[in-house]
Amino acid sequence: MAMTSSSSSAAGASDLVAKGGDSTDPATPRLLILAGVSQHDCTVQIPVNDDTHPVFIESKYAFVRLVYRVRNYKGHGIGSEAPIENCPYFVDHPERKRLFSIQMQLKFKQDFLVDDILFGCFFEKPVFHPPMVWLPLQLATFIDPTFGSDIHSPKPWFASIAITSMNAINVKACPTPAATSATPHDEIFGKWVWGGKEKELEEDHALLLQNHGGTSAGILERKQAAASVKVPSSHKMDSFSARRKFFTKKQNRTGVFYSKDHVYNMEVYSPFVDWNTFQVNMAGVSIGMQKYLNDQAFHYVFKSKSLDESLFCLKMETAATTPS
Repeated sequence: MAMTSSSSSAAGASDLVAKGGDSTDPATPRLLILAGVSQHDCTVQIPVNDDTHPVFIESKYAFVRLVYRVRNYKGHGIGSEAPIENCPYFVDHPERKRLFSIQMQLKFKQDFLVDDILFGCFFEKPVFHPPMVWLPLQLATFIDPTFGSDIHSPKPWFASIAITSMNAINVKACPTPAATSATPHDEIFGKWVWGGKEKELEEDHALLLQNHGGTSAGILERKQAAASVKVPSSHKMDSFSARRKFFTKKQNRTGVFYSKDHVYNMEVYSPFVDWNTFQVNMAGVSIGMQKYLNDQAFHYVFKSKSLDESLFCLKMETAATTPS
């Protein structure tokens, strides 16, 4: 989903991408996806649809390793390499309607309350509002009750609590809880084994629900927060819907935390957004995002509410060239 604005140059870029562009012409603006620590420092190009080469990001608050998949990708390849149009994630599942997938591993450098971490889009200046934009926003709130937005702000945003927005979460013990910048990546996260039909992320959030109590409060407050979290005996640790239902309740989100001793394998995907064309189709409304973005890139941000700082960021834009 998206709110956007544009000048004539942005509209032209959108038209080129929507038609697939001329992949043989290096001057053709097309999709470029970058990763970084924040919206102001997002310069690492992601090799889209390459499950064997995840990108590593280290920020002030987290170590992150991730891959980004886009169905029928028409954007930039790495350097002089041709783009990877598809990968087994899509090819092995023709029955699925997913248009993109972001799969990541997070190792936090400190504990964070589950309620503190957002995942969503944040802009640096106003955007224009498509007709009927309220309808997909309303549907998003229906799907995920933690979803919120302010598209009229000088710095518009829309986001959910990350724990309810992820389609899959699998929590493992961290091989090296005291990891540093010098620690090999596999010793921070464990081996990267994902990709292909037989190696997809499966829900298992049992370890997450062992982390009761907030870390920013005093000992008494933490004990009280932990006591408020009641996990039903019928709760299914391998169920996405059970996780979303459980964390829809704020008292559960404020009584459970992400531990720096764990690795959080997460995936978010969608059948609604085609990044090749920046087109959203949701709730019967079709929106071409770029012409409303006010000459801004689209950023997905993992963010701490209490710190008002980014843990990491993903940037989607159309560009004629890639970072040097």
